[in-house]
Amino acid sequence: MFSVARLSRVANVSLRGLTLVSKFVLLLALAKYMTLVEVGQYGVLAATIGYALFILGLDFYTYSTREMLNVDRTLWPAMLRNQAVFYVACYATMLPVFYVALEWSDAFSDRLVVWFIVLVILEHLAQELSRLLVAMSLPVSATVLGFLRGGIWVFACIAVMIAVPALRCIETVLVAWACGSLCAVAFGLASIRGLLVSDVPRSRIDWRWIWRGVKICTPLLIATLSIRGLSVFDRYLQGFVAGREALGVYIFYASVANAIQAFLDAAVFSFQYPRVVKAAQSKDRSDLGAAVRQLTRATVFTVIALSLVASIGIKPVLDLLHRPIYAEHLGMFFWILAGVVLFSMSMIPHYVLYAIRRDRAILAANLSSVAVFVVAAFALAPHLQTLAIPVALTVAYGTMFASKLALCRSFGASR
Repeated sequence: MFSVARLSRVANVSLRGLTLVSKFVLLLALAKYMTLVEVGQYGVLAATIGYALFILGLDFYTYSTREMLNVDRTLWPAMLRNQAVFYVACYATMLPVFYVALEWSDAFSDRLVVWFIVLVILEHLAQELSRLLVAMSLPVSATVLGFLRGGIWVFACIAVMIAVPALRCIETVLVAWACGSLCAVAFGLASIRGLLVSDVPRSRIDWRWIWRGVKICTPLLIATLSIRGLSVFDRYLQGFVAGREALGVYIFYASVANAIQAFLDAAVFSFQYPRVVKAAQSKDRSDLGAAVRQLTRATVFTVIALSLVASIGIKPVLDLLHRPIYAEHLGMFFWILAGVVLFSMSMIPHYVLYAIRRDRAILAANLSSVAVFVVAAFALAPHLQTLAIPVALTVAYGTMFASKLALCRSFGASR
């Protein structure tokens, strides 16, 4: 008989697998039913939303999670209240800036700008609730939230597009996405209702705690924006260098390869990095070494397994699409895959540096990688054309991996 713990683990892994599959199935549906230009437009919008999430919350969770894991849980409700006040202030200041910037840049049509605002709010709330559930050691609840946020709505959306050809458009996907995110937020709030209804002492908002968090997370935010910006600006640059149709191909292959990173974030990093942080806080080098080795084993095994599956499975997938232009640029996929593998491996020393509070070292490594990407992209563009951006991205991620690994060793924190 299965124990409750084993059943929970099976359910957890199964839902994460379904969420990963749903992203892949959505990608196939977009590639099959939409034009290359539409695929490119959706990919740029989705990437921009993902990037805006970091700016909207200023990556404040990097501070609040460390603080919450270091205090008694009776203090969590007050800390959550402070965090909620901070996010309200962020929404009030950042959302108008997003709207004006997108309208001014003319990157999207007016209707897509409105969808951008709606989705970035829902996605940020769902994301923060998911992180909180992980910190509360509720992995199954976090997985269910993730499935609502990025899984189940995809299947409903595809069913609609198959049944009603007239609805094979970006708006259908965005409506389904918003519904899924809204359900995820509702589920997340229900899951933490115990914290929400806890008796919090009537006291003023701890602005000093919030301000200290802003000062601490700002270097990490800049570091995150710099490196995550690569997976947004590469799309804009690909469209500029290679054209809108080549952008659609790039979006397709990047989405396939990035599914590996998405799975790692959900199934490995979100559960392993709190252990590394706790081990670092314990000041016991043997505990830290054990946590880092566990993170390394899980990351390497997962990256190798998923990379092999992607490399073997991409050809049959292209055969299903019956769109020759994707097969013509298959080399692009393997360059993108190589970049994702290097980025994934770089997250091991990244989390070690984060755990030992070497935030400025993370910032330096990320900024140097951005500089490498920009130089490589413009240097390669005249010679490689459609491959210039994926090759430059791979070089940048390789630089980041090497620099963070070297920094870990210099601080005496290598495994």
